[in-house]
Amino acid sequence: MESAVKLDRMRTLGADHVVDFTQEDFTQNGLRYDRILDFEAQHSMFDYRRSLAPGGVYAMAGGTTPRIIQAMALGPLMSRAGSRKIRVVMYKPGRDLGELMAFMATGKITPVIDSTYALSDAADAFRRFGGGQFEGKIVITV
Repeated sequence: MESAVKLDRMRTLGADHVVDFTQEDFTQNGLRYDRILDFEAQHSMFDYRRSLAPGGVYAMAGGTTPRIIQAMALGPLMSRAGSRKIRVVMYKPGRDLGELMAFMATGKITPVIDSTYALSDAADAFRRFGGGQFEGKIVITV
């Protein structure tokens, strides 16, 4: 999926400011952010913390295994020292599911589904995912 299309999608979902990490290093632009939701985790936790405004929150929702481990190990320590918070967003079964369902029922959030595959076509779904040219979730029906 072209980067511009993904950035436009993020804007339509309500992001105030989106960054194309292939074109800009937001940790070096001098701006401070109230919230950072990161899907790539290309920088160290120290870079992200420096980019947060006082009271800001950095949430990692994806990235390499070493970066996730770094965030899980350093995030709580860094969050205690000052008003900036470092978090790893992880799915916990059953937690807040009722609230999430209510948001979907009222239209406050709408899942973005790229494509749907039958279980017998799961290999095709994984190829699409592996190619990185998708926008939203890839669903396998059983």
